[in-house]
Amino acid sequence: MSDPDSKAMVKLGELNSRMKDFFDVWALAASQRFSGPELVETLRATFARRGTAMDASAPCFAEDSARLDVKARQWRAFLRRGELAQAPPSFPDVWQAAMTFLQPVAEAIQFDRPFEMAWESGGPWLPTK
Repeated sequence: MSDPDSKAMVKLGELNSRMKDFFDVWALAASQRFSGPELVETLRATFARRGTAMDASAPCFAEDSARLDVKARQWRAFLRRGELAQAPPSFPDVWQAAMTFLQPVAEAIQFDRPFEMAWESGGPWLPTK
């Protein structure tokens, strides 16, 4: 996930129509391994450099936002434009997968907690110790 993408998702919340951000998080979580401590430090540095605080209660993390009709329409339009056959057809499914991956990381950053977890492709986060 690029620095501008992560910042835009949190900062814009409900107004964020950038479905590619959600797709990117879903695709990375589905296909990559992550070290929790490394990801937390990378994102913490990104937010600090941008002068933005991590807010685990930001609108993009709210389940209600995943169920908005406008998000469903935006997701369908994104899929049509991108011809992304492997992506889930439902925005709530993509949102849930992205939140399973991001929410614990966001909370660790916001509350300055250690995050001794590891993510194997497809998840979930598992303790490393």
